[in-house]
Amino acid sequence: MNLTELKISKKNIIRILLVLVFIAFILSLNTDTPVVMISSNSMQPALNYGDVVFIKGINSDSLEIEDIILYNCPTKENLCVAENQLIVHRIEKINRDNGIKTKGDANERTDRWLVKFSWIKGKMFFRIPFLGTPIVAAKEIMGIL
Repeated sequence: MNLTELKISKKNIIRILLVLVFIAFILSLNTDTPVVMISSNSMQPALNYGDVVFIKGINSDSLEIEDIILYNCPTKENLCVAENQLIVHRIEKINRDNGIKTKGDANERTDRWLVKFSWIKGKMFFRIPFLGTPIVAAKEIMGIL
């Protein structure tokens, strides 16, 4: 083994460190969906199409009215718009026995379905405005979203 084989480029070290930091970041957020991109205008003016939103897993007992949460509506049978759709909406009402009523800020009415606590991925704690716009737009154009 010669010296050139042992050298690791600075770029590779930086890449490895960034991956490790990202993994640590994800693990510390306690959710399997720590980052989402907003793909609708239902939460305007609080959140806009293309915003990148960071989610932290939480205990459902700590949820409060006005929190913005991310949840996954598992089936259309629950009256959700699409199966396995990730939704970021604001909490309007909490019933500790049955679930949560949510609403998009720009929507006139609350969502037709009751969000079960098991659907909740976490609560929004930070956003970067419009960062994801090109990605969301490209996904829509390609029919991925």
